[in-house]
Amino acid sequence: MLTRSTPLRRSAPLGRNRKRAAKMHERNFGERATAIRAMQCLVSGCPRPSQAAHTRARGMGGCGGDRRELVPLCAEHHREAGERRTSARADFERLHGLDLESEARRLAKRFDEDGLP
Repeated sequence: MLTRSTPLRRSAPLGRNRKRAAKMHERNFGERATAIRAMQCLVSGCPRPSQAAHTRARGMGGCGGDRRELVPLCAEHHREAGERRTSARADFERLHGLDLESEARRLAKRFDEDGLP
């Protein structure tokens, strides 16, 4: 067995690069997320506050997200839509009679016309 005669040097704590994280957050959410959160949940009869939910799972730290794919869902429906289990998304849409992707396209078009980045 190999052993070290001196302990390893402690470096800066592991963490995310702040500039990269800010850039990724802007791409994934941006100003549109604020407007989305101000809207009511897509499932009728749900109170605010809404969360900005992506229609396509971002996976592995949000690398594939896009702010044009955001829809308003309350926390309960965001979980139910399958934030952690993407296979639940189709069941959620069928149960509530929604098409999240078409809703996201409709909202993206509206925000584009309003000039919201």
